Amino acid sequence: MEFALSNLPLSLLEAINPDVSLRGQASADLSLQGASQNPEGRFELRLSEVRQQQERELGRLPELAGRITASLQDRQLRLEGDISGFAEEPLNLRGNLPVQLSLSPFAFEVPETAPLDAELTWSGNIENVVGLFPVDSIRLTGNGEVDITLGGTLGEPDLGGRIELSNAVYENFVSGTLLQPLNLMIEGRQDRLEITELQASDGGDGEFTGQGSIQFREGEELISDISLEFSNMGFVHRDDVTAHLSGNLSLQGDLLGRSEVSGEIRNESIEIRLVNELPPSVSELNNVIILGQDDGDEESQDEDANEEDDTTADSGPVMALNIEINLPRRVFVRGRGLDSEWAGQFSVKGTASSPQVTGSLEPQRGSFSIAGKSFQLQEGSVSLPPGNDLNPVLDLSAAAQAGDIQAIIRVTGSASEPRIDLTSNPTLPEDEVLSRVLFDKNSSRLSPGEALMLANTAATLTSGGPGITDIARNLLGADVVSFTPSEEEDEGLGSVTIGRYLAEGVYVGVEQGTQAGSTELDVELDVTDNIKVNSQTGTDGGSQVGIRWQWDY
Repeated sequence: MEFALSNLPLSLLEAINPDVSLRGQASADLSLQGASQNPEGRFELRLSEVRQQQERELGRLPELAGRITASLQDRQLRLEGDISGFAEEPLNLRGNLPVQLSLSPFAFEVPETAPLDAELTWSGNIENVVGLFPVDSIRLTGNGEVDITLGGTLGEPDLGGRIELSNAVYENFVSGTLLQPLNLMIEGRQDRLEITELQASDGGDGEFTGQGSIQFREGEELISDISLEFSNMGFVHRDDVTAHLSGNLSLQGDLLGRSEVSGEIRNESIEIRLVNELPPSVSELNNVIILGQDDGDEESQDEDANEEDDTTADSGPVMALNIEINLPRRVFVRGRGLDSEWAGQFSVKGTASSPQVTGSLEPQRGSFSIAGKSFQLQEGSVSLPPGNDLNPVLDLSAAAQAGDIQAIIRVTGSASEPRIDLTSNPTLPEDEVLSRVLFDKNSSRLSPGEALMLANTAATLTSGGPGITDIARNLLGADVVSFTPSEEEDEGLGSVTIGRYLAEGVYVGVEQGTQAGSTELDVELDVTDNIKVNSQTGTDGGSQVGIRWQWDY
């Protein structure tokens, strides 16, 4: 008997299972001969241009090609295969499996005591393997090698060989985590895979180590016993949060059933920065219509998504969490004039799919500075929202005496979108409070220059966005725009300075006052990193030249 199949589109698999969205072609050849109770034959499957349809969302993934041949003779099934297209070297499979096959009546059996002989090999850059998956939030590169053997019997399998990753670099673009270098060695030993080496650094003083095993048991159990230790590891490096942590974690239990992650984490240093301005947020698009897809397809996809969520919630592996996070000190919240230190404790319970974080931070010391006025931190808390969001929620207050009132600054919102409000006791309007803080006088007595500074400070303080000077600098294409109020209340604005760097180390600026003949040209030249020449020339004919020497250490 012979059978042949040529260039069958893999897209037809979607009719059988809508979750399978493969593209490519498949060809196959099958031949059988001999007695029906003990047949012999050969089967070959060839795959070409295989890819996932969803890959267009994250860019084009590599097209794969594969070949699998199976020959049956003398009750021995010999397997050979390879997968190529994702790296310079293909993934190779070889095996020899004793079987008992009958076509009439049909029966297929692998004896429990028959010897097994199989091998899986590959070597190359692990980045090529990661590129097979539609992920764009991580980068993993390094030398990878796979040499796994399977011996023993079906009843008592014997795993051998190793999986090795050396001189690797792992980077997470969301948290900023960097592991460099990363070395991993997993060895097969009878019924388990053992982690004999796991070492990594964060590129600095941080260290990360691990060990453990995963055991294969009968009854579809995958028993994990893995422990991790880390010291001063920089796990978070973002514009708004950095965190260096020490501690230990363990993963125990059945990975296909119920397991638990437990341990203790303590901070070496955590810094939360109230960044001035983040990139614009991405708007969520509702009611998106995909051309070529009718309403029935859309409703079907929604139903499938809901069914998938329900299935995930009701069944499948469950990973429980039992982690204590101790932050005795050295938790700093800084930026937008705030400089403070905090301490606290968090507990992480629940499951990996639905974590529950409780706890908060309490202030130890700190102050809030605005225009030279120092506000002492009084009370507040910094907490994390439920889930895996690394965006702390802020609730801080600081106070300072400004003449006959007490000015109070409250910082609320999140670290990425903080809100700053200025109040007082007794209650006054915000601009009036700011006037007392900046100039120690009523806002009605401000000069035009002081009023301009008040408006600029209010815009920067409350929104974190550009103030009046920032807007003027962008419109004029200048590097420096500043307003200086007059020292006398009845002399108005004072002066305006506009300047720009014409070349590396060459600055030219103009200062214009409100009085006649008050224009001044300022030229600065960086001769070396430590020597600067400054020249000032006024419209009244006066000029001066200075040389400045400085040394930073």
